[in-house]
Amino acid sequence: MSNKNMHILLSILVVVGMIFAYVYEGNKYNPKVFEQTIPTQKNYKYGVAAAHPEAVNVGMKVLEQGGQRR
Repeated sequence: MSNKNMHILLSILVVVGMIFAYVYEGNKYNPKVFEQTIPTQKNYKYGVAAAHPEAVNVGMKVLEQGGQRR
């Protein structure tokens, strides 16, 4: 098989694979799932992410006091 024919065959396989993956994943998506998981009441909780545990403690204290520290 020539090099040009191999590239054409591989391109076709890639395109067909991408179409298959798109159709397969597209059937799983249900936008109402996200709407059902969002709480209707405002009972959100906030958190702090940091690499050092003390930074997390300070960040949580700042949030408990109302937010940004200046």
